[in-house]
Amino acid sequence: HLVPGPQVPDGAGETNLTTTLQPGTHAIICLVDVPDKVPHFAKGMMRELTVVPAAGSAPAPTTDVTIVMKDYTWAIEPALTAGKHTIRLENAGPQPHELVLVRVADGKTPADVGAWAATFAGPPPFTFAGGSSMMAVGDVAFMETTLTPGMYMALCFYPDEKDGKLHAWQSDTWASGGLGGGGLNADLFPYVFRNVPH
Repeated sequence: HLVPGPQVPDGAGETNLTTTLQPGTHAIICLVDVPDKVPHFAKGMMRELTVVPAAGSAPAPTTDVTIVMKDYTWAIEPALTAGKHTIRLENAGPQPHELVLVRVADGKTPADVGAWAATFAGPPPFTFAGGSSMMAVGDVAFMETTLTPGMYMALCFYPDEKDGKLHAWQSDTWASGGLGGGGLNADLFPYVFRNVPH
């Protein structure tokens, strides 16, 4: 069973994600394969973790935004704004999904992000803003992030169960739209959030 963990932070930064672990034996692994296409767990970046039954229960974090992931849509309610957020992430399926939230560098475009991701050559044209690793259908997690005004992309790199194509590349067209009003629904992964307002 996939158990979500936090997405990659930038440099020496940190990301936070809260989820529920069931008692039992788990494996912490890193699936990142940059720069040589060899997953880090194959180089030894893995560890066993034993979870014991809880002595009590803890309340879920208080959230101000919900993001629901489905094939191949994002539902975000309410609209994201600049500032600190605690976001509830839900995978409504029917496949596993992840959220890789990135802020596109000033002067760069979604096409630049796509070109970089095809080769991983040179520095990425974005910074990481949080997210969750692969989440099984029905799983819920809670992430903390602080957004600054700018263009953001929400990406999912899960290989589709029908054709093996990464969810982020399921279309040749980038969906785009502004952030305002009562949240957004996208037809496709990835979704481009243009100019996150103050």
